[in-house]
Amino acid sequence: MDIKQLEQIKTQALDAGFLRAAIVDADMLDMSNAIEVREMCKVNYCGKYCKSWSCPPACGEIEACAANVAACSSGVLVQKVYQMEDSYDFEAAVEGQKDFNDIFMKLLDLLKAQYENLLPLGAGTCNLCPKCTYPDAPCRYPDKLFYSMESHGIVVSSLCKKCGVPYISGKDTVTYIGIYLFK
Repeated sequence: MDIKQLEQIKTQALDAGFLRAAIVDADMLDMSNAIEVREMCKVNYCGKYCKSWSCPPACGEIEACAANVAACSSGVLVQKVYQMEDSYDFEAAVEGQKDFNDIFMKLLDLLKAQYENLLPLGAGTCNLCPKCTYPDAPCRYPDKLFYSMESHGIVVSSLCKKCGVPYISGKDTVTYIGIYLFK
């Protein structure tokens, strides 16, 4: 993918409603800590480990996920920040993730129509369904399923630093970050 196309996608991302967008080169995608990142998923802070098609272990073995990321030549990182009343405002955090995912999916639909070999990785787990069917039944929306950056071994804070995008956006905010990668 050439720089002109990436700049165009970056503009589309900002137009779609993201606060920030940055171009990612292949050399920014350091997968050397992929196994350690996946191990953090097992701590299960989000409560989705072993409970969602978009999270481990359902998303696949870490070696395969990291190889998928490593096969990408470029991408566009996207970010949006949401204000909360205080650091315990769980409702605002949940609403922010839903809004982020809605924007992420809307842009993903546009990009799928324009580009092949796209690997979308979102902010956290899929939240399309109130309760995921995993592991009892197939995903209800396999065409809309996307995985998290962490599930594929990306150290999000490190990638943000390389891109010049703040990982933390200040007091009483929640920040969501995703990436559209191209092979």
